[in-house]
Formats: sequence, structure tokens, C-alpha cells
Amino acid sequence: MRATIFDSNNEPIFGVEDYAYHCQFCQLVNSVAEGAGRCRDSYRRACESIGLIEPYIFFCHAGLVNWALSFKLDENSWGTIICGQAVMWPLDELASREIFNQVADLRLPPQELKKAIRKIRLVPARQVQKAAELLKKLAVRATAAGLEHSKSQDNGGSLPLLWEWLAEMAPWKQGRGYQLEEENELAARVRLGDRLGAETILEKLLGNILFTNIGRPEIIKYRLLELLTILSRAAVAGGAEAEEILGLSAANMQKVAKMSLEESLISTVKALENFIDCIYKARESRQTPPIEKAVAYINNNYARSISLEDIAAVVGLSPAYLSRLFKKEMGRTVTDYLTLVRIEAAKRMQLGGKATIEEIAVATGFNEATYFSRVFKREVGVSPGVFRSRLSQ
Repeated sequence: MRATIFDSNNEPIFGVEDYAYHCQFCQLVNSVAEGAGRCRDSYRRACESIGLIEPYIFFCHAGLVNWALSFKLDENSWGTIICGQAVMWPLDELASREIFNQVADLRLPPQELKKAIRKIRLVPARQVQKAAELLKKLAVRATAAGLEHSKSQDNGGSLPLLWEWLAEMAPWKQGRGYQLEEENELAARVRLGDRLGAETILEKLLGNILFTNIGRPEIIKYRLLELLTILSRAAVAGGAEAEEILGLSAANMQKVAKMSLEESLISTVKALENFIDCIYKARESRQTPPIEKAVAYINNNYARSISLEDIAAVVGLSPAYLSRLFKKEMGRTVTDYLTLVRIEAAKRMQLGGKATIEEIAVATGFNEATYFSRVFKREVGVSPGVFRSRLSQ
């Protein structure tokens, strides 16, 4: 991933004319004068909009995401470093067509352009946020050291390498406005204490919020506050102590109101982690010996074919009473908890990438691959095959 540095007059010091570091799509756009002019205008607008020592995420004229930061060139002038040329979600046909239409009037070879669009690098929103923070650290170092900005200086090798690790596939989907179904699913995952599932859905929601509110930071902040409200209420419904959640929620909202946009996004993700920690802490403090024993039995025997009756026999309660007590203390049914444990185990097995779907189904107590795949897709949102392919990219 390439980097471009601009001086205090918003003129490129190096990088913008070096086509070797452009992605294939940007090379095509820059191959005609009008396209190159639009790219320069996008960068210059970013340079004019950016604040000092605060990361800035923006979209270029074609809709690709970039991140930028100002830093000190010398005692009297400031410059801007810009990285990116990526998308934050997998490009489906509609999204690809939108990018194509943005540059269609440049009369570039259509098939070559479509092929280049498909090769645009994916960087999920969370990694864009991390990249912006890393760029901030880099800029602080450059400022402290005093950047040598001669055009003849060989900086091209290190800056692109700095961003190679940022390319990571994630399950991004394009959306518009409110995503009520996903917000409800996020709340459900939080109530269940499903940390990984909740984080995955939150990432999708944050990506949608960023994409649909470009240039409207105040709307993005408002949507983040709404998400914090959803998360806090779900945490209380999941069994967390109301007073503790209220305090955390108030503190998080105050932080978001004062922080930069990028810091607010990161803070929202951390708030989710804290809320779920509160759920587990509260449940552990309230669990009676029978429920502790039931949870331990499930955790140790999920790979077997176990039923509510089996668990009830182990803890010495009737199935009906165990079911009511478990739901009251754990915030979910015995079956829901058993399914969650099995799905999380299946996810861990897929991280290794060696076991087949059939082997995973047997090892996690589902026994039959078709049934396992159906439950996995219902709980995770994608099939086991898609989940594994995204891990490998």
C-alpha cells in the first residue's frame, strides 16, 4: 500500500507521480490527464481539511478510502502524509458498478477497468482505524526527527512496506442508513455474551455508518452514541449489574463526545468488550452451585451428544427446574448455551485450517455436517466454508 507526502502548500513532495506504487485501478485513472487531476484534487482537499496531529479518514473522487495526517516538515512548515487506495468491504456487483460509474466519463478500457476494480485492496474499518493511529505514531516520529523531504531521497521503499500488514479480509457488506436487523442481532449477541459474534456485527455496523455518512462527522458521532445505548441496554438484559453499566455507558458517551472521530470508533469497540466483561463477571458472582456444575459439564462434554435430561441428572435437578434456573442465572437457555459453546469450538478448529467440515461437525457434537452447517450459518451469519475462506485471506 502506497504513501504520498505533501508539503505545506499541498503540493506532492514524492509519491503521487510514482505509478509503481499505485494500485492497478489508480494507475488506470492516472493514465489520463482528467483522472490524474481528480486524484490531485482529492488529495489537496484532504490536505486542506485535515487537523494537526489528528488522523483524518476520507474518500477520494472514485470512492476509495484513504487516511491522512499532518506532521512537521521543519521548524516553519507542516506537511501531510496520505495512505490508502482501498475499500472497507468486499465489492459486490452494485458497489463495483458505483466505482465504475464514478470514472466512466474518463473513457478508460471497460474490461480492463472492471478487472482493476476487482483487484482493489480490502482493508476493514477496524484496520483503517488502526492504520490511522499507526500513521499518527509515524508522523510524531518524523516530526521529532526532522523529515528530510528532498525529492531525491529514497523513502519509497519503507513507507509502502509499512502498510502491507493492513490488508486483511473481513466480512464487510455495503449498506444504507439504519440496519435494524443487524442492530437487533448485535443486541442479541451481547445478551448471550457472544463476544466474537458481537464484535463481527459491530464491525459491519461501523463500516456502514462510515460509508453512508461521508463528510458528516456529527451524524457519525450521533450514530455511535446510539450504538452505545443499544450495547448498554443489551448488557443489562444479559445480566450485567445495571449501576455498573450505567456508569460505564455515561463515561463512554462523554468520551465519544470529546474524542476525534477515529478515537470514537475505537472507543466504541472497547466499550463492547467492557460491557461483555461485565456480563460474565455478574453471572459468575450469581451462579448457584447447580448452574456452575451444569456450565462446567457443558464446557467439558459439548463434543458428546448430550441433552437437557443428561445435564439435569448430573446436577441433581429436574429438567424443567434446571431449565428455568439456568435461564434466570445465565440469561439464555441450556440449548442456547450448548450451541454457543459448540459454535465457538468450531470457530477455533477452523482457525487451524486443517480439519474438514465433517470432522469439525463430529468433534463439536453436531455429528452431521449438513446440520452443523445450517446451525453455523444461523448463528454466525455465513457458512463454515465462507468463514474459513475469509480467515485464509
